[in-house]
Amino acid sequence: MSSARTSKTRPKSRDTRTSEQSAQLIADFYRDHGYLPTQRTPSTGEHKRLALALERLRRLKAAGTLPEDAARILDEAHPHWTGRADHATERWQRTAEDFIAWVKQNGRFPSAAADDSAERFLSRWLFRQRYDARRDRFPARVCELDTRLPEWRETFSDHQRQSYLESAQQVAAYVKEHGTLPAPDGRDGSEAERLSEVLWVLRNQKRNGRLSKDAIQTLDEAFPGWLDGITLNVERHWQKRAAEFIEWVKENGRHPHRGAWDPTERALAGWVARQKVHAKKGEYPARIKELNKRLPGWDRTS
Repeated sequence: MSSARTSKTRPKSRDTRTSEQSAQLIADFYRDHGYLPTQRTPSTGEHKRLALALERLRRLKAAGTLPEDAARILDEAHPHWTGRADHATERWQRTAEDFIAWVKQNGRFPSAAADDSAERFLSRWLFRQRYDARRDRFPARVCELDTRLPEWRETFSDHQRQSYLESAQQVAAYVKEHGTLPAPDGRDGSEAERLSEVLWVLRNQKRNGRLSKDAIQTLDEAFPGWLDGITLNVERHWQKRAAEFIEWVKENGRHPHRGAWDPTERALAGWVARQKVHAKKGEYPARIKELNKRLPGWDRTS
């Protein structure tokens, strides 16, 4: 009798999670994906296990035996979780397909003021996706849009897009000529002063998701790490240290040694050692270029 009972019940006991644990996992799944797990999309793995757990919790709810904590978790995540006709993911996927196709066909984003009702609908849909992205909601959806249409977060006009690209090209040209990013030099109207302000604007636009991919690519190629919020301070420090190193070498006729008794010499030796590592790895090419120009042979072993 005991053996027969065991053989009947064991296949149903694979999921050992409590109702509360299953409810929490289902709620987390909904927050990440924007839809409840179903056995249709997809039908394997953890997705399927959560779909089966959801069906079990629905049966318990219908029978009035679902623990209150589990019910509360699901109610807060999705008030209509007991309904089996949750096709939110299919609707979202269809609209995403329509939106991406529309943008590629028209070369711009849909406008909320358009005469066409379909375009106005897609504009409202895009607004909601950007809203969710700023609040870190539905990361799976955001990731899919990032992959399929990287520029979907941009919120500026074609004129602004071209303006940002031209500004990025000006900064890139400065880097190519001077080997470093533009930094405030205290001289009103100077190129460095003006472009340092331009760079500040471009950084803010990038952090807010409002810089075109062409402008980003231009800056990335010119100076990797240009976005770093403390780049100007870092750059000033690097320039100061580079000047100290070059002056020290010219004054002493040799490179500083790490074993020196003078702490200033030891610090400069450590600094130049790091620059050599960067040079070997191909890092900070603009800085290495500047050192090569100002002190040829600086990276020799001494």
